[in-house]
Amino acid sequence: MPQYPDHYYTEFVALAQRVGSGLEKKGHLDGTLKALGALLRRDSTGIEVREAIAALGRVRDNAHISKLWKYRKAIAFLENTFSIPPGLRQAPVGAGVEAIQYLRNTTRPTATFTNGNLNYGSLQLTKSTAQIGQDMTVTEYIEAKAANTRLVLIHLGGPQGDMSHSWDGATALEHMNAVLNAAAENNMHVCILRDPHTGVRGQNVPTPTNAVCAGLQNAVGGIPGTNIWVADGGNKHSAFHDPAYQAWVSTPGVTAVIVMGFDADVCVRGNVFGISEAAANANPPSLVPALINFVDVVTSRPLLSGGDAGTIQSMDYWGNLAFMKQD
Repeated sequence: MPQYPDHYYTEFVALAQRVGSGLEKKGHLDGTLKALGALLRRDSTGIEVREAIAALGRVRDNAHISKLWKYRKAIAFLENTFSIPPGLRQAPVGAGVEAIQYLRNTTRPTATFTNGNLNYGSLQLTKSTAQIGQDMTVTEYIEAKAANTRLVLIHLGGPQGDMSHSWDGATALEHMNAVLNAAAENNMHVCILRDPHTGVRGQNVPTPTNAVCAGLQNAVGGIPGTNIWVADGGNKHSAFHDPAYQAWVSTPGVTAVIVMGFDADVCVRGNVFGISEAAANANPPSLVPALINFVDVVTSRPLLSGGDAGTIQSMDYWGNLAFMKQD
């Protein structure tokens, strides 16, 4: 077959260079992409190019990111413009959408109280100080940083309609299960927040598998019992009503928490950025803190189920995360 057209090759190189490849740069040729680039400059078969693409999946950089994922946009463009049948393509479809990291902000939520009653007009939640794409999926983030990372699953006791929506070739439920499986494989610690509609603190606290919907129970059951527990916030939305939870997220060496959960109203947003719930026995009265006051928060859009409500998209706390395109 004729060599890859020049105008397509130029676009392929541009896409690769945007994520740090030295491909085609004089004196700084990328060792991994150089072999693939050489194939595209001569009369090569689809099988040869496909095998070169597959080889990228076996190579990782210093941050443990596979080169196939790192150059995923360039590879997807190549496979769409080279004569490789869709069924034989090697791009990481279904590997998971990019992890987004929200940096820790120690400024806690605040509000004024009058005679012990909260003035809602004075409520100030915590904002993220930055939003950073990680150039890796959440599961790859786990593989690279499991020792310093924990996972929180927020109020998914029942299935939500949009868990069947597809992102990067996999449903939200499949993305959630992949993350939980990666947590189990990497010996991560996991916390599930008790549904605030199920009772009061200390009474009938569910087991981890009973605290999630049926579609997540197998993956949750695969996490060793010593590594998973249910934070008991009682009938409140924030898990910080359970003193053990703040101790858990403040564990020395833990720098980030991956968040999955139901974000249509106050559950996820309230736990991550703060909520209008008063801390118990605080004098003077104050709000419970936010997760982001203690650690960075890592997530991706498919890990946050909105129950088809989508109300999180009207909130600026999450930035571009809310607008990630579905399949």
